[in-house]
Amino acid sequence: MRQRYRLYRRKKGGRYYIHDDVTGKQDSLHTTDRATALRLFHSRGEADRRQRRS
Repeated sequence: MRQRYRLYRRKKGGRYYIHDDVTGKQDSLHTTDRATALRLFHSRGEADRRQRRS
């Protein structure tokens, strides 16, 4: 199964964003710290997986 979200960083400002492959929306994680961005990215994916199981 493919992942729904992709993590990327924009050059200008260096903020991390998530791209939702299903809806095509991009959402800011409001952080420039990679560790924090990865934590938020993984929690978003886990929440999606839990929601699909229910």
